[in-house]
Amino acid sequence: MFRKKSVLPEVYKTRPASISDLASSVEMFNVAFRYLKDVDEMFTIEDIGREWQTPGFNLATDTRLVLSPDGEIALATWRRC
Repeated sequence: MFRKKSVLPEVYKTRPASISDLASSVEMFNVAFRYLKDVDEMFTIEDIGREWQTPGFNLATDTRLVLSPDGEIALATWRRC
C-alpha cells in the first residue's frame, strides 16, 4: 500500500495503473532512468508486464500513476515483487 508523502497540485490526479497503462508506464520508467542514470531502455513491456501479472502482485495496491491535467502519465511507480 502506498502512503501519502506529499500533496500534488489539484490539477494532477492519481490512480492505480491498469494493464492498458503498461506501454505508457514502461515509456515513463525508461524516460526517468535515461534522465537519472543515463541508461537507455532498461525496462521492457514484456518484463514489466510479466511482473505486473505475477501472482501476489495487485495493480490496485502495488501501482500508482500521476496524471497531468491533459490525462497523460506524468509519473508511474510500482512496488517490485
